[in-house]
Amino acid sequence: IGYDLEGIIYVGDLPSGQGRVQAFDSAGTLLGVVGSFGPNPGQFNYPDDVVTTPESGLVLSDPSTKMISVFRRGTLDAGASVSVTMDEE
Repeated sequence: IGYDLEGIIYVGDLPSGQGRVQAFDSAGTLLGVVGSFGPNPGQFNYPDDVVTTPESGLVLSDPSTKMISVFRRGTLDAGASVSVTMDEE
């Protein structure tokens, strides 16, 4: 779970196995969803770490795929993300 400066709450959807992160406003209204299940950029198996930063927006990590994805501030579009694979060393 993470939240940004505007009060948007990001929740990794681990129990469902859908590999996604949901964004909610402070009233609990669903604002959007990013990701789907899989090993490719913009996809997640178990998005277990959700971090927000003023500079880059939303940062998600998935240890099962060894990927970190960064989403620009203000977008949940997987096409606007950058994903890197972590080296095992």
